[in-house]
Amino acid sequence: MEGSQFSVRSTDEDFLELLRGHLGDFRVPDGDDELDETIFQVDCGTSRVLPGGTVVRPTANLFIGSLRIFCGPRWEDMAGKLIAGVRDLVTARADESVRFRAAGAVIGDRALILPSGPNRHLPALAAALTRGGAGYLGDEIIKLDPILRRVSGIGLPILLDVSDLDLFPEVNARARRVKVEEEGEVGRDSRTPRRAVPVEGLGGHHAAPTDLGWIVLPVFRQGEGTRLEPVAGAEAVFKLMEAMLNAHVWGDRALILARDLVETVPVQRLVIGSIPEGAGLLMGLDEAAS
Repeated sequence: MEGSQFSVRSTDEDFLELLRGHLGDFRVPDGDDELDETIFQVDCGTSRVLPGGTVVRPTANLFIGSLRIFCGPRWEDMAGKLIAGVRDLVTARADESVRFRAAGAVIGDRALILPSGPNRHLPALAAALTRGGAGYLGDEIIKLDPILRRVSGIGLPILLDVSDLDLFPEVNARARRVKVEEEGEVGRDSRTPRRAVPVEGLGGHHAAPTDLGWIVLPVFRQGEGTRLEPVAGAEAVFKLMEAMLNAHVWGDRALILARDLVETVPVQRLVIGSIPEGAGLLMGLDEAAS
């Protein structure tokens, strides 16, 4: 995976089978001793059978080295946390590209990116676009070639927040719903349970690297009308820099790139009261530009 290696050790083979369903395409027969390897360790505990035959699944723990990053009874949540860790591992070394915290999709023959601060609903917007026929690039992280201006993804599943699973009945939603406040939750976003959803499970496909065509800044406001709005150039540059994950690597060139993108690519704000309606407006960008 772009020079990054990882391995998963589990006390229960069934969890590895669950994980292979999402990461099986990235398996290699043998490791490369010259590459650093990150080790995920999974302690699934021991299930108990109650009188009457009910099976009680114990609390499971997920570690990177000696650092625990998950504790809970649901393997699906643990798999989501592990895949998020893999995503961070892979993209942390991808400094040949400019990395954005953003969803990404291909509409027509051009790429749309949706730069954002941490927000648990962003993957649902990417999933709705994918279900609507857009090519999938990313749910929360995308890469941009600063020379060719081509956007690419990572090839991992979409990590849907469990609070948005009701929007996708085609996904097996035997998930507990979490009660969280609607906004002002930047610190909470990275801790909400996620479920790995294959792009193919939404009837979609992973898209190849594609020329950048649009930048849309999403704002999630439940209960408001969903609409596209103009955005000032200075604000757009600020939002791009805020969403750029490796601006420190690119230095002054990062700001120059952000300014150039805003000047050469259409930029709008999308106020989202409804994720399906928001995805519908975005799918119409290609037609509106024709």
